[in-house]
Amino acid sequence: MSPGETHARQTAILEALSPAARTAHAVLLGELGLPTDAEWYALPSLRRVFEQAAWLQLTARAERRGLTRWPAERWAAEQLRCNVRTFQTRLRGKTPVPPFT
Repeated sequence: MSPGETHARQTAILEALSPAARTAHAVLLGELGLPTDAEWYALPSLRRVFEQAAWLQLTARAERRGLTRWPAERWAAEQLRCNVRTFQTRLRGKTPVPPFT
């Protein structure tokens, strides 16, 4: 992934987070001795936690707007520029739940 793509994905994640989650993000960066505007996408443990939180929050927003679960999950993943299966398997284990269940 290019630096520009990394920055765009990092920005998309942060914008999708609730204010409380963004505060938690800043606190974690501070605990790691990093400034709040540090590039953090290359740190897998941080990236996965906040990607997953952003995906869940975007999915919930889409469902409130009338989408069913599967389209909402897919839309949320598109907003974060990721594959929906990545998020589903992280959340549910190695076997994602089919969209029709």
